[in-house]
Amino acid sequence: MNQIIASQFFKLYSLSIITNQEMVAKKRTIVDAFVEVTTKSIKYALEHPEEAKQAFLKTAPEADLAYENLKSDVFSKLLVADDPSGQSIGKSDEAGWKNSLKVLRDLGIVKTEIDPTGKFIQKAGQ
Repeated sequence: MNQIIASQFFKLYSLSIITNQEMVAKKRTIVDAFVEVTTKSIKYALEHPEEAKQAFLKTAPEADLAYENLKSDVFSKLLVADDPSGQSIGKSDEAGWKNSLKVLRDLGIVKTEIDPTGKFIQKAGQ
C-alpha cells in the first residue's frame, strides 16, 4: 500500500472533540471527564494496539481484519507524528488551531476564515 503522510507536508490537529459553549458552561465537569477518559483511552490504545483492535472487533465482528490492521497502523502514526512519546495527545494551542484552519482553508475544505480565539479549551496543567 502506498501512503502519503499529510503531516510530512503540513501540520494539522488530527483528532478533536467538538462541543458548544453552552455545554462547557453548564456541564464543565462532564466535558472535563469526557476529555480525560477519551485522552486516556487513546493513549492506552496506542500502548496496547493488539488489545485495542481485539476490543474493536468484539463490537464490530463484521469488520475486515486486514483493513483494520492497516487503518490502525496509519492512524497510530498520525496521532503521534510530531511527538512519538504520545504526551502531546489532548493538548492544543491557539497557534496550532490557526495553522490547522489556514491549511483547511487553503485546501478548500473550510470555505470561510475562522478565528479560533476563544473557541478551544485547554484543561489546567496541559
